[in-house]
Amino acid sequence: MEYAENQSLVKYLQNQPVPVTVHQKLKLLKDAAHGMQFLFENNIIHCDLTAENILVKADLTALISDFGWAKELDTDVEDFTYMRSNRKTKILWSAPEVLLSKYSRYTDNWSYGVVCCEVFLDGKQPGFDDLAPGDKDEAEIYWQKIKQGERFSCPELCPKEIYDSVVLRCWEKEFMKRIYFHDIVTYIGSWLENHPS
Repeated sequence: MEYAENQSLVKYLQNQPVPVTVHQKLKLLKDAAHGMQFLFENNIIHCDLTAENILVKADLTALISDFGWAKELDTDVEDFTYMRSNRKTKILWSAPEVLLSKYSRYTDNWSYGVVCCEVFLDGKQPGFDDLAPGDKDEAEIYWQKIKQGERFSCPELCPKEIYDSVVLRCWEKEFMKRIYFHDIVTYIGSWLENHPS
């Protein structure tokens, strides 16, 4: 196991004396997508991808961690889903299929879109304006909004191209239409090359 000096991505973002730059954030997100691509290619669903479960090393490399809810699939069939009897989940990071206790190879892609928002909100949780954290009806309100096609808005510091071409594509209702992690790595890498810091 590797040691990550800066702890979680959330703590790293919140504890910096000066704000982390857009380029640094995208580099960390690219690293996270690369790690998730490895899991995807090996038929592993993380099932708990949040910025808290991404670690940052001293060289500012991001690593995926906390595999307590992870599931290795017995098949690489693209549209395979499995039912999870333990309904424990983190609502704001949960894809629509999770409401039905279903997980697919693309469930983590949805969560990755939420992680992008967390990163561009400097470690804060995204949300809907009329949804207060801890609200007793939080889960029900969240699911209703998602079913109606609402999504978290683009954080102020997130480049619009990243939001439109990566984040929103993570949040496709039909899981088979979600952007692949390989494509996320490629898109962010290309964006970084075309927008030198």
